[in-house]
Amino acid sequence: SPKEIEVYPGDVVDILATMDINDFGGQRTAQLIVRDLHLSSETQVAYEEMRRRYAEIKAGAPITEDEYPTREDFGTVYNFIRRRARFGEDEFTVREMLMRDDFVESVGYVKLRIILTVLLELNLVGMTETDDEKYAFKLHYQQKHTDLEKSAILRKLRASMRKG
Repeated sequence: SPKEIEVYPGDVVDILATMDINDFGGQRTAQLIVRDLHLSSETQVAYEEMRRRYAEIKAGAPITEDEYPTREDFGTVYNFIRRRARFGEDEFTVREMLMRDDFVESVGYVKLRIILTVLLELNLVGMTETDDEKYAFKLHYQQKHTDLEKSAILRKLRASMRKG
């Protein structure tokens, strides 16, 4: 499945395949037999660049206004986790989250990683990394809205944005 091989709609992939003819029930149809499939080198490079940028910010580099998450971005990510948990899915990768239609427009890699870190810091979610960038989540339901201003991480990032 796409989830097992980490390929999502919109990804550019390199495929090694052979063409064949499927002869079944008296009907002949063309079939493509995929032997190998992986993200294109351009897609891999772009993803690694996003990971590198997040590492720079995490190490103290100034953040841009476009990289700083809004309250709406937080809601998008939290609601994604909540909806998935409702259906019994509590483990997914960062790439899987990024490839969701509702994330593509506003939440990129850097924002998503910041949001996940802040949700953990504010105890809104429990989060365990089960594999490289694959997390198991446990929601901690709140009775009232959370004040994002309580986040030391966001305060530090906002301060770096003013300097940068």
